[in-house]
Amino acid sequence: MRRRLLCAFLLGLFKINGMSYAGACCLVVIVTIAIVIGVSWIVQNKIYKYLCKFVNRIVEVLDILRCPEDINIKDMNDEDWRNLNRLIVAFLDGKPVKGLKEDLPPLVFLKVGKLRFAVCLQQCEEEGSYIFYDFFKKELPVAFEDQGKMFPISQYAILQKKELLTVSNIDFDRLLPSFQNVTHHCETYDRANCFFLEMLNACDEAQGERKKLLLKTCIEFSEWLLKAPEDELDRQVKLLNMLQTIKRDRDFNPDERDALYEMIENNKEREDCLVGAYLLLGQQKAAERHFARLSEEEQQIFKEYPIYYFWDGGKINGQNENADSQ
Repeated sequence: MRRRLLCAFLLGLFKINGMSYAGACCLVVIVTIAIVIGVSWIVQNKIYKYLCKFVNRIVEVLDILRCPEDINIKDMNDEDWRNLNRLIVAFLDGKPVKGLKEDLPPLVFLKVGKLRFAVCLQQCEEEGSYIFYDFFKKELPVAFEDQGKMFPISQYAILQKKELLTVSNIDFDRLLPSFQNVTHHCETYDRANCFFLEMLNACDEAQGERKKLLLKTCIEFSEWLLKAPEDELDRQVKLLNMLQTIKRDRDFNPDERDALYEMIENNKEREDCLVGAYLLLGQQKAAERHFARLSEEEQQIFKEYPIYYFWDGGKINGQNENADSQ
C-alpha cells in the first residue's frame, strides 16, 4: 500500500514539474524499482534529481527551438535519441557536436521521433565536429543563376510543402521579412509567389496551430504580393491569390465578390484565371466549361495550383459562396 501511494505521489510530483505523462510514468517505474530492490532514499532522491534535470534539459532545448510539440518516447529509436542529445549539446550547452560524418551538407533535417528540426552545420577543424545553428536564426546568403547572372533569394525559398508541414522549428514571423529584404530584381516577386503557393498547399493539409500559422502567413504574403508591379506579377494572379487565401479564412465581402465578377466580365482574361474566379464564386459548372478549353498540359498544371482545392465545392465546409450555377 505504501509503495502504491508513493508511486501516485511521485507521478503527481513529476507532472507538476512539467513532464509529459509518458516521462512521468518512466520516472515512477525507475524509482519504484529502486524501492523494491531496497535502494536507500538518498540514492532514490539522486536518481529523481538526475532524471528531472535530464527531462528539464529536453524541455529547454525544445523551447529554444520554438517547438510547440511534445516528444513521445514510443516514437524514439536509437538515432532519434542521439539526435536529441546533439541538439542539447549544440543549443543548450553551446558546444560543437562531435562524432559525425565528414562533409555533411550545410543544411540538415534532424529527426527526433516524429519531430524534425532544420539545422545549419558549420564544419570545425576537428574531424567529424560541427557547430549547429538554428536555420531560422542564421542568415544565409542564397542565390540562383539565370543566364549567367546570380540573383539573391530568401533562404526559405528552399522549403517546400513537406518541410512546411513537418519541420518543428519554423519561425513563421521571419518568412515574409526575409523575402521583402532581398535586394530587388526581376524575379523577386515571382519567387516569393512560388513560395506562397507552397505555403497554401501546405495549409490545406496542415492541422491545428500549424494550419493557423500557415494561413496567417499566407494572408500576409498575399497582401504584400498584391502591391507588386504588374509587369513583374500578373494582376489577375495577384488578385486570385489574395482572394483564395481570404476564402480559406472567411466569406467574401461584397467588394471582393464584385472583383471576381469584374474579372469574369473582362473578355481579355486568361482561361485559367476564369476557372479560378468561378471556383471561388462556387460556380462549378462554369468553371468546368472554361477548364475544358485548356489544353491537357494546362489542365494538369492547373490541378497542381492551390486554387484547385475549391474544385467541386472544395473541402472547406461552409465556405462556399451561394452563387447560381451556370
